[in-house]
Amino acid sequence: RAFFGKDDLVTLRWVASGSLGPNQAYLIRVDDQTGGKSYEANSQDLFFIVPQDWHGQESARHDYIWTVSMIDTASPDNPYYTTETRQFTWQGRGSK
Repeated sequence: RAFFGKDDLVTLRWVASGSLGPNQAYLIRVDDQTGGKSYEANSQDLFFIVPQDWHGQESARHDYIWTVSMIDTASPDNPYYTTETRQFTWQGRGSK
């Protein structure tokens, strides 16, 4: 449950128990519980820098939950494994 200021970059990190095979990727799902939006991205790395356009624009703090799944890129709706939910809070951009 980390807190990030409005100017901070949010980097999500995880540990793998093995390496990705051909046509596999990590699917990162981030849900902005305050703004009611969900985002997804694929990565081959063990980290993901949350894009600035996923950042709340008003001044309120936004609570996020996130998971990482290991997927076959041809069938991303059937993950091999999904982590437990993790949380962070990101101060909205509109704050002073």
